[in-house]
Amino acid sequence: MRLKQIIDEDFGGIPNRFAKALGISPGSLSAYLNGDSIIGGEIFFKIVSIAKRSSDWLLTGEDVGAKRPVNSVEYKTPEEKEYLEMLLRVIRSDDTSQTTMTILDAVLTSKSEAESPPVRPRKSRTGTR
Repeated sequence: MRLKQIIDEDFGGIPNRFAKALGISPGSLSAYLNGDSIIGGEIFFKIVSIAKRSSDWLLTGEDVGAKRPVNSVEYKTPEEKEYLEMLLRVIRSDDTSQTTMTILDAVLTSKSEAESPPVRPRKSRTGTR
């Protein structure tokens, strides 16, 4: 991970400042820097938040999210794009009437049922062995 770079760029090269910002001891930070200890999820996400860097950058050195705008979406088909844009318009509209919500629920339910494999009924057993 790029902890040393964060310390140099954001904390004036002083590890104790970074440790204090994370709410950990300087010894714990030293163990992370030396590879003697593995950073857990809670500390990892504190680092992401405090350093204002992406988790991708922290792990790989590449800011994968920067290659694509945040609101950018890749659609599988033109139909999917049209469907999702219509759905978004409905969600964002001020029309929260029962009719609209009922129709929306019905569409979403029928769509998810159409994508699910059919459930076969179990054969009942008659008799015992």
